[in-house]
Amino acid sequence: MGLMLDFSQVTDRRGGQGKQYPLHCVLTLLVLGLLSNASSLRSIARWMNHHHASLNRLLGIHWARMPTEGGLRQILSQVEVADLERALRAPMTNGQDMIRIDGKALRGRSQRYPALSHLCSAFSGSQELVLAQVLYGQGKEAHAARDLLSSLELDEKWVSFDALHTQKKQ
Repeated sequence: MGLMLDFSQVTDRRGGQGKQYPLHCVLTLLVLGLLSNASSLRSIARWMNHHHASLNRLLGIHWARMPTEGGLRQILSQVEVADLERALRAPMTNGQDMIRIDGKALRGRSQRYPALSHLCSAFSGSQELVLAQVLYGQGKEAHAARDLLSSLELDEKWVSFDALHTQKKQ
């Protein structure tokens, strides 16, 4: 399973005695639980117990029992967020650039241009720099983002937005 392989790159910071469950397997089960509509550690632990035999077979593991809610919490407390983000992003980008689009309200707005009170930016993750910016008025972020995207070269790039951009065309 590709995701499990990506999760094997996450550093396991648990002590020697705290490794009853391999980290990459637990992280994979957590994602599968979330994808199965389990939205809390408690519901994920229940989901894992309910599908215990199937999950053992699917992942090629032979666990007599699944981790408890407390066990999941303990395991997650030892995971470095940056490592987890890298592992989750790896299959998505496959080495390609990730461009992030986001809008922000400007502080100390100019009296000269009161209608342009927000800034929409495109940030390149691999280059670690802002590629382009567009000024816009309040409530016009979706339009500004479309204008911004039309000005960028997007071949072989991934683009991410915040939830505002999941709405129907404005």
